[in-house]
Formats: sequence, structure tokens, C-alpha cells
Amino acid sequence: MEKTGVDHSGHRKRLKKALMENGLSSFSPHEVIELMLYTALPRRDVNELAHRLDDAFGGVKGLLDASESELIGAGAGPASARTIRAYMDCVKAYLDLSRCLSPSARTRGELEKLIKTVSVGEYGTLMLFSAAREWIYTSDLPKDGYERFIARRALSCDAASALVLMNRERPLTEEEISKLRADMRLIDVELTAAMP
Repeated sequence: MEKTGVDHSGHRKRLKKALMENGLSSFSPHEVIELMLYTALPRRDVNELAHRLDDAFGGVKGLLDASESELIGAGAGPASARTIRAYMDCVKAYLDLSRCLSPSARTRGELEKLIKTVSVGEYGTLMLFSAAREWIYTSDLPKDGYERFIARRALSCDAASALVLMNRERPLTEEEISKLRADMRLIDVELTAAMP
């Protein structure tokens, strides 16, 4: 790695101390990236690489959205790219578990209003409701394996009903909806599929 002439001795220690004292809110994007890289490269100066990745992806969000090959193309090694992707997997897992929402939809009109607030993903969006008709979860559907995805989320959220909002360009067929509805009945979850 090329030296920049800047003395970074003690930088990692100072960064960790700042994290403990002030949290991430006081960090610049490249410093957050440095913290992620410390896991993959525990004994290397990662400041220059963090700046390079920050510049290449326009900050932490762009970095976390990047594929492993894009990360490697921007100068990250395979270990660093896998570590960054692992951070994104952790973020997604956290968001999946923490999407307990408070609005309820006790009437059809309330449900229609609620649906209008949700943007539909490329392959559709899943909304889960409790037995009290409270909205407890929402997520975009994956391209593949949506049946398993819906069942797992419904079980983990203890949902009573599921609403699949279909993308108009890629709607599910009647046969797919019927099969999905039958599968969901096996786990006592009522399924509705609709166009938003």
C-alpha cells in the first residue's frame, strides 16, 4: 500500500475511544468504513482504503449496497469485501427483526390508507398483521424463494395474516397465489394478494 506521508500511529486507538465516548453519530463516513475494515484487517492501516471506498461508493449506504465484486473492483481485498457484505447481512437481519410497527388497520378503509403509504418493491412487498390487525412487519420480496421468505417472516412475527402487494410489472399468477395461500393456511396465516 502506498504511504501518504501522514502519520496514522495511534489512529485506530483514537477512533475506538471516540466510538466509546461519542458513538457513531460523530464519525465521518470514511471513519465508519474504517471501523468495518478493522474486522477484516486487524493489523493494517485501513485509512487510505476507507477513503478510497468512501469516494468510490459515495458513503456508507453505497458501500453496503455494493456487491462483493464491485468492492473488489474498488480496491478492497476478498476478505474486506466479504466482511463488508457480512455487515450488510447483519443490518438486514436487524431490520427484519425490528420492523414492528404500530399502525393498525381495523377497517378496509384504514387498510387501503395504510397500503398507500407502502412503496412496492421490484418483486412485490410483504405486509404482516397481528391477530388484532396491527401492522407488524413489512419487507420487499426477494426475486427467488419468496414462498419460504413469507412463511419464515410470518412465523417469526407470529402473524395472523399476510398481504402481498404485487408489482404491476411482475404480478404473481393465479396459480402461484393459490399455492401460496394453501401453504400459508398450513401455518394458520390468512393470505391476501393485491395490486396496490
